[in-house]
Order: sequence, then structure tokens, then C-alpha cells
Amino acid sequence: MYWCRTALRLRGLLAGILVIGVVGCSGPASEPTPQSPPNDDLERRKNVHRVEAKPLKVGDRFPWLEAKGWFNGDPARPGSTGVKLIVVDLWSRWCPNCAFSAPGLERIYEKYAPQGVAFVSATNLAEPYALAYTRQYNIKWPSGHGLTSEMMAALGVTSGMHGPPEYELAPTLYLVDPNGIVVWYDDRGRYHHLDPAIWEQNVDAAIAAALSGTTIPKK
Repeated sequence: MYWCRTALRLRGLLAGILVIGVVGCSGPASEPTPQSPPNDDLERRKNVHRVEAKPLKVGDRFPWLEAKGWFNGDPARPGSTGVKLIVVDLWSRWCPNCAFSAPGLERIYEKYAPQGVAFVSATNLAEPYALAYTRQYNIKWPSGHGLTSEMMAALGVTSGMHGPPEYELAPTLYLVDPNGIVVWYDDRGRYHHLDPAIWEQNVDAAIAAALSGTTIPKK
């Protein structure tokens, strides 16, 4: 009698488990967690086909910089009173050598600004990032942000690299005379990871030669 009752209980338990299993499987399937929609604009900007622009050559007329905004006042223009030379620094945050070379560029500024050399920096980065960089590296001269693709192409600094929008700019430094003519450029030393000390020496020597009217030494 005991074994019969036990068997009945087990059979009832098994039947209950089967019923639960059937109900569970036949119930509505749980819906998948919603996925974030793809950021089509970001993907477009990442994957846009970029063609590398050749740097401006010595003797080319330098197109005047147009940026969305400026820190530290407006930049000097060719022909401005007292300006003997303009150093144009085009930089981007993605390039580590821009940061490594920033102290050297500040030393060059302190040395040559009193001699009539004007400095201007510009980037394609948005205002908050450009401002943070300007403050971090103590950039005292006019610094622009938000360069457009068209402006970068005209300046000969489009990198051709694929990736985030900031990769579009290949860091380049130009020396521009009072007539707006390019007299030297740094061969994109920072872009090619030239040692910051050597890059600083090259820029310093080129400025000194331009001011003295002698032949600018080759890099």
C-alpha cells in the first residue's frame, strides 16, 4: 500500500513537471533587448574616402585661414604692420608628436615673437577639444578650431587616412612671408614621428634663416 501511494505521488509530480514544461515552451518568447540604432552619420564620417593632399610648395601663395572661431584674438595676416614672418602651425590631437613638440614650439615663440614673427595655430577639432589643448600646452598666440575639409584641402594638409574625423588633418607647419608666400614647410615632421628635439631645431633654423634673408637650410 505504501509503495502504491508513493508511486502515485511520483506520477503526479512528473505530470506536474510536464505540464509546467509544456506551458513554459508554448508561452510567448521573451523579446530581445533592443539594440542602439547605428549612427549612420558617424559611420559615414569614419569611412569617407579621403585623398591625401600634397603640401603647399615653396613659392606657393598661402590661402588665408578660415576657422569657425579663434582663441587668443585674431591671427596676423600677410602685410600686417610689423610682421616679418608668419609661422602657421596646423595640428591635430590624434598625432602624439604634436603634443610632444608643443613645448618646443612655445620656446620658439618666446624667442622669435619679439623679432616680428607672428604665430598662428589651427585645427579641425571642435571648440572644446581645441580649447583644452590650447590651455594644456600654454599656447599664447591666436589658435583656430573647426577647419573644414575644403580648408584643409586648400592648405595641403588632408592626410588621406581613414578613421575618425580628426584623422583628416596631417599636422604640418608652414613659414609664410609678408607677401603671403610659403618660404618653408616642415615636411610633416610630426606626422612622420620625427624626434621632437630635431623638429624644433629644424623650425628654429628655418625661422632664423628667413629673418636674415639667407638660404633656408634643408631638413
